[in-house]
Amino acid sequence: MFNKELIQFYIYRAITGISLSLITLFVPIYLYQLGFSLGKIILFFFFIALYFFVLILFTPIVVTKFGIRHSMLFSVSPLILYYLGLNYIQTYPILFFILPFFIALSDSLLWIGYHIYFLKYSKKDERGKQLSLNYIITLLTSVLGPLFGALLITILGYGLTYTIGAGLVFLSIIPLFLSKEFKRKPNFSHKDLFNYLLNKKNVNLNLSFVGYSVDSEINRVLWPIFIFIILQGVLHVGFIVSLTTFVSIVIIFIMGRLTDIKNKKSLIKIGAILNSLAWFFRIFVNTKLKIFLVDTFKTSSFYILRIPWETYAYDLSKRRNYFEYFVAREMVFKGVRLIVFPLVILIFYLLPIKTAFISIFVISGLVSLLYTKIKG
Repeated sequence: MFNKELIQFYIYRAITGISLSLITLFVPIYLYQLGFSLGKIILFFFFIALYFFVLILFTPIVVTKFGIRHSMLFSVSPLILYYLGLNYIQTYPILFFILPFFIALSDSLLWIGYHIYFLKYSKKDERGKQLSLNYIITLLTSVLGPLFGALLITILGYGLTYTIGAGLVFLSIIPLFLSKEFKRKPNFSHKDLFNYLLNKKNVNLNLSFVGYSVDSEINRVLWPIFIFIILQGVLHVGFIVSLTTFVSIVIIFIMGRLTDIKNKKSLIKIGAILNSLAWFFRIFVNTKLKIFLVDTFKTSSFYILRIPWETYAYDLSKRRNYFEYFVAREMVFKGVRLIVFPLVILIFYLLPIKTAFISIFVISGLVSLLYTKIKG
């Protein structure tokens, strides 16, 4: 089940998991506490998607010239700049437009290399277990991350917390330095890439990617703000998210084993229904207990869906030009957000805040059913 390269990959994910769990959850809340309107916060994440959509077209050049490992290594510097720059976004308003570029650059350098690396060193008949272990390690290292992040923010402030996160990101490069370099030369052009995206044969696959994109991004950007408005404190948010993460780990372990022995499409359908229901349950959340119960259900159902879905997606990439496949997939993820985010801004502009959140949760629940469209 294990090889040296995968172990190094898992160590890298563990360190980055700690860093991300300290910070990622609180970025939308931080911007909200600074006085940014919900529309402006969403605009910030819109710029991330926009920059990424352009930068991902050049990632194959970096991977070809420097290799998969170096591409992942190069992603660290702009991520550190992003973390450190967040502390000055109010002092220097221009950073509102610059910081999204840094995180987009980091992500564009990371994710293609990340997927190709995992695809190369994982085994088809054990990929479900190996993928679930990846998630378990990330979650184990981040179980206490939101709580510690909230404590650090409360005691030291956002600035020092971001600095600590940046330091952990720097440490994550150590296991990458120990891994072997390998290169993959893309045998497709930008024209081939757009033809691939527009090919009728890929419509259902792309719709499935739309489901993931909307589900994950609304969950990442708006859900933290929603529960912060109810709980009125980062410490409460951090505690509840840590607790729900802990409960979800058992579910992920079970799903990893089931994914390798059960029909993935059936598991995806079950997970998609549960995940969609979780969005509708969020409409009724208004207390700490309800947040805990519903968020535990949402996190668990997401991974019940995500593990067989991601495993199936990796299997599909093996049957195709996987380099082109991963670049196209990332373009769908971000391209959809370029459409969805302006619509979300419009909803918040036209509707009262509570009605707007309810409307967005309902839409997310319906769109997330598109996960089941995956086929190849």
